[in-house]
Amino acid sequence: MKQILIAFALALSIGALADDGAKPQPSPVKVTLPKDIDGQSHPDRVKFEECLADVKEYVSWGDEEEAKEATNLCELRTQHAKLKADFVAKLQKLVDDYADATNHGVNRLVANAAKKTVSMLVSCMSANDNEGLCHNIACVKAPERDRMDCYQWAITNPAVSHWAGDNN
Repeated sequence: MKQILIAFALALSIGALADDGAKPQPSPVKVTLPKDIDGQSHPDRVKFEECLADVKEYVSWGDEEEAKEATNLCELRTQHAKLKADFVAKLQKLVDDYADATNHGVNRLVANAAKKTVSMLVSCMSANDNEGLCHNIACVKAPERDRMDCYQWAITNPAVSHWAGDNN
């Protein structure tokens, strides 16, 4: 009986040493987007002067209307930039959350689903880019909206929703 108690105490102390309270390490897999992902959109051009210059490239309406359109464009681009960052962050969190789930290779399956999601995103954007020719102010706004739609579509695809536990 004494030997069992000693073995049990030893097992507990080894377990306590092994569990140092450290958080799981982030996955070595990093979610990245292609460098040319923005195409004709410009989520990095959110200063009023930049938006105004882009508006003036396509229309000549008068200062007040152009300023209003530039403000709208800057807001649209800011939303686009946020959605893009949220997309990458959500996918990375998903990959990191499953990094230690090595049973049945779940960590690899999730990382692969994330890569395929980026690939689907790129396909969506490519399809939208080849949709047709724009004219007037739509040339500035359509690429932003199209990319935002693609980010929303890609992050809600069934593969990502399944792994993220989304059941909607």
